[in-house]
Amino acid sequence: MRSPEYTLDDATYFTQGKGIEAYRVLENSDLDVRTRGLDFRVPMLIGMGSHDLHTPYALVRQWFDTRRDPSKMFHWFRNSAHSPFLDEPAAFARFLIDVVAPVACAADSR
Repeated sequence: MRSPEYTLDDATYFTQGKGIEAYRVLENSDLDVRTRGLDFRVPMLIGMGSHDLHTPYALVRQWFDTRRDPSKMFHWFRNSAHSPFLDEPAAFARFLIDVVAPVACAADSR
């Protein structure tokens, strides 16, 4: 909980179960993103904060590992929560410059 996005109250609410309301909604929903296709034929670049309470790493990683996209990459922001661009602006900028921009430029040149 090193992120300025979260307060002590957020951690308390999450541990008391209030943070899992979204999961309850999804559990009672017909939405299953795993059935929406595994190969979009576009690069899949995921950047995720390691302290993200909203998007659990295990679920995202499991989904990502099933992807069959032509090129995919998972980047872990170790000192971020849900908003790496706020928590680690320099690292996020490096991710955009070193990873995203070259992929976007390569796709644009086709």
